[in-house]
Amino acid sequence: MTPEFSPPASGLPPVPVTIAAVGKDMLRLAGRVCDGVRLHGFCTRRYLEEVALPQIQDGLERAGATAALRSVGW
Repeated sequence: MTPEFSPPASGLPPVPVTIAAVGKDMLRLAGRVCDGVRLHGFCTRRYLEEVALPQIQDGLERAGATAALRSVGW
């Protein structure tokens, strides 16, 4: 932002950033830079376990956040 734009602190927590992701690249991106991911409604458990979670974990590791998925029981 420009130096002229300096809004006062609101005292509120940051807004979580989530993205919709299906493909491997977007899933990795979600793990690397987002607070959450929104999967398709027709995502199967098999796809979740075999594709989505490993890609998100890879993104987390690239960001240095390896414990994040373990904290939600993965």
